[in-house]
Amino acid sequence: AAITRLSSAELLEQYQIDLVRQDLSRAADALSKTPATEVDLPFALNNLATTWKGICEIKFEISERANRSLQRDANARMCVNEICKEAVSNAVRHGEAKNITIAIDRSADELLIIDAANDGRATTGNLKPGVGSRMLDDLTVEWSLTNNRAMGRTVLQAKLPLAGISVGTL
Repeated sequence: AAITRLSSAELLEQYQIDLVRQDLSRAADALSKTPATEVDLPFALNNLATTWKGICEIKFEISERANRSLQRDANARMCVNEICKEAVSNAVRHGEAKNITIAIDRSADELLIIDAANDGRATTGNLKPGVGSRMLDDLTVEWSLTNNRAMGRTVLQAKLPLAGISVGTL
């Protein structure tokens, strides 16, 4: 977020400099702590929206069925948080998105479906896999990045397995 803020204007005003300092402080804080294995997802998603405020508007839509699964599955909460952070960061950095809607649903008993739709530039298809792609490969059973021309949106869809599959609790 700090890099995006610094790149967006030739001459920064004091409030922009203050926001960059806040971004860097959050980053330093996150890097100095051991990653949490227990994620308070509503808090984390609110933090994500706050981090990108003024650069990109982020809305979350979580179905009741998905919410119930997330309350029971700590690993899924952690994975959803990481996928959302990656989706937002890439949409803003690579597509210059100004609006992102992240919808989370549980369409099947064993899967969460995360759709992150943004209004940024469409992908060119010449994507080199990076750290984020490898993370998505590791966390999901399937993911895709497509351009929906009818909606004017680029959509990241990730299918995340729930822990209940292996323990028979779904």
